[in-house]
Amino acid sequence: MFEIQIPFLSVGMSISGCKSTVPIPHHSIHTYMKTIFLLLSLSLAFAVSKFDGVPFTLKNTSLVSIPLEIPGVMNPNLNPLSTSGVTLDIGQKVFFKYKKKRFLLLEVNSDLKGQTLDVPMLIRERKKVLKLSEE
Repeated sequence: MFEIQIPFLSVGMSISGCKSTVPIPHHSIHTYMKTIFLLLSLSLAFAVSKFDGVPFTLKNTSLVSIPLEIPGVMNPNLNPLSTSGVTLDIGQKVFFKYKKKRFLLLEVNSDLKGQTLDVPMLIRERKKVLKLSEE
């Protein structure tokens, strides 16, 4: 945690419950204010960029775990009979594995917003489209 106390012109930092406060010279308060403004701007930009994502739910209706791959984001393992809420950027691809190869399950678009996707059903449909055998 990082805190700045402007009335007392001090900077505090807390690490694992230990708190320390260091006085800031008056001439450098301008530099610290610039830094604070930059950090606030970056955090606001990050927060706004998160709103570009599409929230939806992945549901595993089967009795087996389903490993998925979302490049650059995560590799979730959907537990049996579970749901997992995700927010992904438009255009993000989600893959499933079959016989040690990965295949495209879906590509995120705005139509998915708020939807609950039955992942085992989607995988069965994709296997049919891709003409993958069910051996």
